[in-house]
Amino acid sequence: MKNNTGYIIGAYPCAPSFHQKSEEEETEFWRQLSDTPDIRGLEQPCLEHLHPLGDEWLLRHTPGNWQIVVTAIMETMRRRSENGGFGLASSDEEQRKACVEYYRHLYQKINKLNAKTPGKVIALELHAAPLAGNPNVAQATDAFARSLKEIANWDWSCDLVLEHCDAMTGPAPRKGFLPLV
Repeated sequence: MKNNTGYIIGAYPCAPSFHQKSEEEETEFWRQLSDTPDIRGLEQPCLEHLHPLGDEWLLRHTPGNWQIVVTAIMETMRRRSENGGFGLASSDEEQRKACVEYYRHLYQKINKLNAKTPGKVIALELHAAPLAGNPNVAQATDAFARSLKEIANWDWSCDLVLEHCDAMTGPAPRKGFLPLV
């Protein structure tokens, strides 16, 4: 049965592990969060794992009925800090393909988790990075469409959603992703 009551919360920026704190502080954070009413799940980033202490750690420290929406934003931004061309909308074909491979990692991770615990991950948030540095919106749109076509053809066990984050609408956007229009 689908759980549609309660909130999916993005608590990871508040977690002690996000600020390089101790495992004891992390455990207490998740215990208190688990005791909070009206939460039905988490928005959780995935780099190599869904949590800095590992996937199983996160699952042990959160209620079993909580669902997860995976976001690719942290790893996307981390890789963009090393190479500004990284992203599904990249006109740099090598960086576009590297991003598609990162999403393949997410695909494998999510499907493995959902095979073990059906319905645990309900969605993956995709990001239209990068447009920053490329004034050619049509070129970025074409690259993004090719990436989405490839990724959408995989047999996902969750929904795919586009999380729009700060398009190139001003002189200094924080993320500078592809605009919606």
